[in-house]
Amino acid sequence: MKSLSSPKLLAIPDAGLNNLPSLLSGRPVSSEVCRYVVHTGGELSRLLVDEIKIVHKEQLVV
Repeated sequence: MKSLSSPKLLAIPDAGLNNLPSLLSGRPVSSEVCRYVVHTGGELSRLLVDEIKIVHKEQLVV
C-alpha cells in the first residue's frame, strides 16, 4: 500500500473538497444563485416525494 505522501497520489486531481471552504469564504454568493439552489432543491424534493408515493402505491397493489 502506498503512503499518503506518495507523489503519484498527490497527482490525483482535487475534486474541490480541499479548496471549497476557501472558495466559498472568498466570494459572496449572489442572490440569483441562492434562488436557483432553493428552487432546484424544492423541485428535487417534490419529485422525490412523488416517486415515493408512486412506489408505495405500487407496493400496496401487489
